[in-house]
Amino acid sequence: MAISSTGHHDTGIDPMKGSSLSMASGLWLRWLAGLGVLAHAIAIHCQALPYTTDELQYVAWSQALDWGYFSKPPGIAAALWLWSFADPQAIALRFLSQICYGLSLLICFNMLRDDGFSPSTAFTALLLLASMPMIGFAQWFFTTDALLLMCWLCALTLAWRALAIGNAHNAMRRWVVLGFVIALGVLCKHSMVFFWLGLLIYMRWMQATSAAQWRGLALCFLVFTLSLTPHMIWLLDHPGTTLRHLADLQGIGSAFEPEGTADAQAAVSLIEHLLQAFEFIAVQWLGLGLAVLLLLRRQARWSPLQRWLLAQSVPVLGLFVLQASLSRAYANWALPATFTLGLALLAHFLNDGKAEAFGGLSDESARPDGHQESGAQGEAVTTRLGLWLVSNLLLSLFISFGAQGLKLIRPDAGIWIDRIDAFHRQRGWDEFNRALLALQKPASVPWVVSDRDAAARILQRFGEAQLLYRPMPGAKPNHYALRYPFGDSITQAATQQPNAVNSRSCTWSLMRNRAPDDPRQQLLAQVQRPRLSGRTETWFVTASACD
Repeated sequence: MAISSTGHHDTGIDPMKGSSLSMASGLWLRWLAGLGVLAHAIAIHCQALPYTTDELQYVAWSQALDWGYFSKPPGIAAALWLWSFADPQAIALRFLSQICYGLSLLICFNMLRDDGFSPSTAFTALLLLASMPMIGFAQWFFTTDALLLMCWLCALTLAWRALAIGNAHNAMRRWVVLGFVIALGVLCKHSMVFFWLGLLIYMRWMQATSAAQWRGLALCFLVFTLSLTPHMIWLLDHPGTTLRHLADLQGIGSAFEPEGTADAQAAVSLIEHLLQAFEFIAVQWLGLGLAVLLLLRRQARWSPLQRWLLAQSVPVLGLFVLQASLSRAYANWALPATFTLGLALLAHFLNDGKAEAFGGLSDESARPDGHQESGAQGEAVTTRLGLWLVSNLLLSLFISFGAQGLKLIRPDAGIWIDRIDAFHRQRGWDEFNRALLALQKPASVPWVVSDRDAAARILQRFGEAQLLYRPMPGAKPNHYALRYPFGDSITQAATQQPNAVNSRSCTWSLMRNRAPDDPRQQLLAQVQRPRLSGRTETWFVTASACD
């Protein structure tokens, strides 16, 4: 398989000819996709939502890189530190994520060009990918996954070109860069390590691999290991933190603990795990778009690049489905793999335009001059893509604004509407923030909290000078407890942490769903945070030693 000097495959045909997505029939598709994606991106900035707990913790870490995130790699915090020069107040994190997702789509454009598509068709495909609900939703919610997806797609492109290129010297250079990019992705999120799974599967079972390519892979892994050495040293200096955090997220150690000896309990546990796996699959499907099934076809063959994309998506998704059925797996963990699957399905659906380069055209559909028959076939392709696009945009807009719109129409049904509001949790924290500000706490009095969610928001809203963390008895240590400890002696306050105060100093405390049991604490207020189905979470605000 030859690659031109520009990096694109030489298919031997003019990719502008015979495209089932012709420029004329695809013009309205490009306009609709472009305007829809742009309108949704602008709308995101017109409806401010508070950041998630993870986002706030990354922001805090970026302001003090020596703090450490305690359980996650430092890549995102370092990127936010660089972003802080342009956005010192950290008010535009979602704009940063949109930039990263935009760069990811440009990488997809290059991969589609490598697959033999014309610039026009590749650009249309880029806009269609941008319309997928997972990208629209990720701009709101999965901002911490933006860098991971960009590194994943960069690695996909580098690995593919290293495997396909004929020049051994140029291939080795790509293997070196690939090792560094994979390491960079791992420093953003540890799930980048699953890239090795797809790479090994493809090289071992899906193509004939030469000895030079295996040597390139070994060199790639060496660069990867050397690049991660500082991070590994940090993990050795802080033993068990990352592994313990991952175990907690996945429910390891508790998923199979017997709750009883009755067979009924075992059956209930099995059903719960199966439902978790089904929910995980359903969310990935929604992320690709409900009408993504319209892109499935059996006639066209899978090109080598498309098989490469399948190798980097299907096994990883299968692994996460298995994990969801055994313990726990969050939907965003599979974002790179699911997006890669969507790219593979779209490229395969558009194969007709250059299928003869891979032997995929039948005699009836190919003409002697190299053009394919258009007409009904081209219209059918455009119609299917149009239906997928419209369903994507409608689903993205409904996820973002549907619940709030329904509340305006039916305010009496707010309890039920909240169940379909993907951002209900964030809106609840927004009300929580406003309620705390309304208390008008003196700036000289610090907050004392025992909850990670509350600590993240106190730190953002009031600053680090007003945060003290007092962990509950038996609670696992975290980064707030390490950096903002609630001291019990003047010595600790003077020698260990500038924020630590004497237990006899005036403080305001926040306690979740627990009234104060110490008679020395004065109850000042109760703050309600809305939750699902009309339920509320009560936070008790108390004052101590403030007489």
